[in-house]
Order: sequence, then C-alpha cells, then structure tokens
Amino acid sequence: VPFGEYMPLRGLIPFRKLTEGTMDFSAGTVRGAIAAPGLPPFGPLICYEAIFSGNVAATAQDGTRPRWLLNVTNDTWFGESTGPYQHFAAARLRAVEEGLPLVRAATSGISAVIDAHGRIVAQLGLNQRGVLDAPLPQTPAGRTPFNRGGNAIPLGLLIAAAVGLWHLARRRRNRHAQP
Repeated sequence: VPFGEYMPLRGLIPFRKLTEGTMDFSAGTVRGAIAAPGLPPFGPLICYEAIFSGNVAATAQDGTRPRWLLNVTNDTWFGESTGPYQHFAAARLRAVEEGLPLVRAATSGISAVIDAHGRIVAQLGLNQRGVLDAPLPQTPAGRTPFNRGGNAIPLGLLIAAAVGLWHLARRRRNRHAQP
C-alpha cells in the first residue's frame, strides 16, 4: 500500500509514511493459494490488499486455485469513521468479482463471512467482540468474467466508450459542416 507500507519515490518526496516506522515493506516473491490442513485452498488478503481488484485469487505455482478468500485486517487506525465500512465494502466486492466466498477477520473493524454473491452470511459489527461460527459458503463452479479478464474488462469498456463518443462527435461535426 503506497504511503502506508512503503514510500514511493522515496528519494524525491520529502514526506514520511502515513504509518509508524521508517522501513518500507516490499512484495513477497510467491503468490497464490495456500493449502492448510483441513481447509480448502484459500487466497490470503492481508489488510488493505482487499481494496485492490484484480489478481487477488492468484493460482499457486502448483496450479492450485483458491476456493475462498481470507482477509485478516486491523481497522483500529480508522477509528470511529466511515473507513471500516468502506474497507469492508471493498472486501465484499472482491468476493463478488472473484466469485469466491470471503471470510474477514478484523480486530476492531467489521468481521464477516460473505458468500460468492456478496451476501453476508454472518457478521460482527464495528468494535463488536465475539466469535463467528458459520459454515464456509459453497464455491460456485467456474470462474467469473472478472476473474478471467481482471481489470482489462473495465479498461476495455472505457476505451470502447471513448471510441464511441469520439465517433459520435465526429459524425455530429460532419453533419453540421455539410451545407
């Protein structure tokens, strides 16, 4: 997460990170599903990784695809603001995009079990202490279009819309230019 876990362009920007500490974190070298005894393979999302769409359900090097997502987070630094709700909504959107159930464990934020369609199966609210005991929702067969195409889909739609608008503007200009 830029400005939180690392400072981009550190040599050019004279500011400190927004979080404590001076050390920058860097991405790991291995991505993909984790297989834990007794559980279906899952895609780990640590804290704010849940806000970034695309490739959150990475396939492991051995070809294993995750069957659910696990988001472990600490929303304490948001305090009593809209932040925990926005963070929760972004994690919920990842479940829908990827077509995978999501389990979210937040130390002070919103913890929940969410199915692959974004429906909340069980939930603990903001700053609510407790234990969620809910079954892991079924993973639907197949992959979502977003899971296959990622962020190329909205980018392609944006480009298509821009080309369409350009074409309409050109036709309108040509129509007004003719006597």
